Amino acid sequence: MMAVLRKLGLSLTFLLACGGSDELTGTGGGGATSGSGGDGATSSSTGGTTSSSSGSGGAGGLGAGGAAPVDCASGDYLLCEDFEADQAGSAPGNPVWEMVQSNGATLVVDDQRAHGGSRSIHLVTPSGPTINYLRTSDVFPAADEGMYGRLHYYVKGPNPEPSGVIHADIVQTSGPDPVYDNTLIHIRYGFIYNKFSDVLHYLWNYEKQPRPPGFNEIGVDDQGPDRNVESDQWHCLAWRHDRAAAESQLWHDGEERTDMHVAGMVNGEPVPHPIFDRISIGWTLYQSFVNGPYEVWIDDIVLDDAPIACDVP
Repeated sequence: MMAVLRKLGLSLTFLLACGGSDELTGTGGGGATSGSGGDGATSSSTGGTTSSSSGSGGAGGLGAGGAAPVDCASGDYLLCEDFEADQAGSAPGNPVWEMVQSNGATLVVDDQRAHGGSRSIHLVTPSGPTINYLRTSDVFPAADEGMYGRLHYYVKGPNPEPSGVIHADIVQTSGPDPVYDNTLIHIRYGFIYNKFSDVLHYLWNYEKQPRPPGFNEIGVDDQGPDRNVESDQWHCLAWRHDRAAAESQLWHDGEERTDMHVAGMVNGEPVPHPIFDRISIGWTLYQSFVNGPYEVWIDDIVLDDAPIACDVP
């Protein structure tokens, strides 16, 4: 299906993803879904040591200053994951995570590149449609009405060369549609990559699966000469979702990207937020016209019902 994003610097229309059952299938490919009954994705729960702890409260604001650095050992967060207890080369051992993958994607703990400490997760996502997520429901229902999240990520350059415009997601927060039975609402933060500009830009995406009659996915982008997301360096991504206000915000390296602030409607279309019951974190790619895999590292994931510091660098 076609979707037009507002503030798109090149005034272009591009193909995003088509509907699936629990995760998206991508355009131009053989389809990848997760969960029961999906074709193309495998889903498995991990077990072993845990670095997650429950509790209330957060670490202040989402900017680079004014809040204490995150400390997983404090137990002050609904989930705090630094992968330090895991063995390099293995799947994450925290039992709250379920791995959801397709199309030969890999996700393992890595000790060659980390933001904090000595370990992170290393994701390799081939040309799509490819799912490559860690997913959890462990922080709900505590954060079902509103949640804050933060992670650090590193995209290896140069970016794989597409023949058009691609869409990849790094965070997907989901819950049941209050109107349509057996339908999920997905609210995603990800990236678009345009072969004409050769850089990544942030994307906010709103999808329902399966799509109700007359619904088309909705997107907001963050393109501009000062909005590039550079490869080969660590970045902090922080976000906020408020269900009652249907509001979403994103912070990049401690600064809010105000063009990505969604509240109630986008281009005249309502975007009601669901009661959240799951969140997926990783690198999922929807298009097939990419000449190589994406390599991404993610570290220091924190999820809570209160603001979280975006530690920079």
